Amino acid sequence: MSPLQNIFPNPTKFYIPPNTPHRIPYEDSLPTSPTSSPSGVALFLPGMGDFRHSFRFIAPKFASELDYRCLVADMRGAGPEAQDPKGGNYGFFECVSDALGILDQEGVKEPVTFVVNSFCAAVALHIAIEHPARVKAIVGLAGFFRPASGIFASVMPIILPLVVNSYTHTIWLTYYKKLFISHPPADLPSYISAMDKIYSSDPNKSRVLNALLKSAPQCGPTWAKVAECKAPVLVVVGEKDPDWPDAVKEGKEVFGKLTGSVGKEIVVFEGVGHYPHVELPERTFEVAKAFLERVDRGGVVEEKEP
Repeated sequence: MSPLQNIFPNPTKFYIPPNTPHRIPYEDSLPTSPTSSPSGVALFLPGMGDFRHSFRFIAPKFASELDYRCLVADMRGAGPEAQDPKGGNYGFFECVSDALGILDQEGVKEPVTFVVNSFCAAVALHIAIEHPARVKAIVGLAGFFRPASGIFASVMPIILPLVVNSYTHTIWLTYYKKLFISHPPADLPSYISAMDKIYSSDPNKSRVLNALLKSAPQCGPTWAKVAECKAPVLVVVGEKDPDWPDAVKEGKEVFGKLTGSVGKEIVVFEGVGHYPHVELPERTFEVAKAFLERVDRGGVVEEKEP
C-alpha cells in the first residue's frame, strides 16, 4: 500500500506508452455518475523529483469549485505505483509524449488547461507550440519554461555523479525541504517521510531523477520558439524560489518573451518558494480561477504584470 493517499477517491489509472514496459500512474476526478458534465479538463503535471500528490491541495478545488475534470499525473518513473525498468527512457520529450498519451487514452479532444510546476512548464509550452489545438491555457507554477540557470543548474553537476549512490534521494529530499520558505504545509514532514519510503523502496527512482536532470536542456529548442505560443499563460512566481538567483527577474523575462500569447499574466507571491500551490494553495487557486474565468469570458486575458 502506498504511503501517499490518492487525491481523489477514484482508483489510480495507468498509462502504458506503446511498445514500452513503463506504467505511469494518474488520477481522474471524474465521478462514475453518467450525469456529470464537467466544464473543462485540466491536466496537472508536477516537477521532477516530486509526485502528483504535490497538487493535493488545489486539484480538488478545480474539481469542486470550477467543475473541472482533473487528470493528475506522475512523471514517467515517479509516483508510488510507477513501474519502470532499469534502463528505461526518461526525458523531456518522453514527458511530452506521456502527457498527450494520457489525454488520448481518456478520449479528451477539447483544449485542456495545463496546470504545471517546475520542469513541466516547458512540457506544456512545447505542447502549446506544437499542438496548439490541445491547449486552452497554461497555469505555470514556479515553472521552468526554458533551460535552467542559477542554483538549480549549479547543483546538477553535484547531484548527477551521486545518483548511483544509495543516498541520492536523501540529498534530493534535503534540498526539497529548502524549496518551502514562509508557509510550509503542516503535513510537510509526513509528506517527505512518505517520499523517502517510496524512493527507498525503488532505487530506480534515483536513476530516473538522474535521467530527467540530464534531459532538462532538451527544452532549449522549444524555448527558442516561445513567441509561437498563442495560448493564454499565467506565470506564478515564488519570490524566494531558490532555484533561481532572482526568481522575479526570471518570471518577468519569461513573461516578456511570450509575445504571441493571446493573453498573459504574471503574479508574484512574496516570501514563497518553488511550490506556491503547496505553500499558499488558497491564493494560488484564486489567482488561477480568476485567470481562467477571464479566458472563458473572452478568450483573451488583459495583459497584467506586477
